[in-house]
Amino acid sequence: MSQLSENVTGLPIDVQSREMVLPGLQSLLSKGFSVQTQVGGSLSNLLRDQLGIDPDYLKHRVQTLFLNSSPVDDVEKATVSDGGMVALSAAMPGLVGATMRKGGFYAKLRNHISHQERDGEKVGPAMGVVTIRLFNVVAKELGPSFMKRGVLVDNKALLSFLKMAAPVLTSPENRLTMDGKKTSLPVLLEKDFPGQTVWLTIQAVDGKSA
Repeated sequence: MSQLSENVTGLPIDVQSREMVLPGLQSLLSKGFSVQTQVGGSLSNLLRDQLGIDPDYLKHRVQTLFLNSSPVDDVEKATVSDGGMVALSAAMPGLVGATMRKGGFYAKLRNHISHQERDGEKVGPAMGVVTIRLFNVVAKELGPSFMKRGVLVDNKALLSFLKMAAPVLTSPENRLTMDGKKTSLPVLLEKDFPGQTVWLTIQAVDGKSA
């Protein structure tokens, strides 16, 4: 995946663990995290060119896409604006899953809720913040790469994740840092982050993504 802009704001917190998948990580990914990136272009540009998601993976593995809560069929035509929300999922079961699937046979059943471009949405490229939500196997497969590079999360999401991951993170083989200085899980859980955004990275101690 390509690197996002380094001009991000947030208290840096880094988690290093031998566990490849930490408890609570999938919940964090499904609730949403933010990335700073260029907006004003297509959803295709965001996902493939900026976030580095493989085109074949996006075409075949990601079967359901939402932009601002509306299902998307054509990633080339959908425009991502500052403050937008993008959700990615593999194929979901049942009729609902078939209906929400991009370009599927039942897509016509949801014309009234599908994403439609509106006048004024294409405002040209600019830096902005986009919320990303990952579900099911997409969260498991794409989440580690996002977390290795770093994402923006709010204080409540961070504390919820740390509490769920506590059984693993309390092990002495793990390493936690805050603003570049070594810290501990109890310190992070007791710290007051009122309205503060956190720049969270998660990596495996052997150098692989967590």
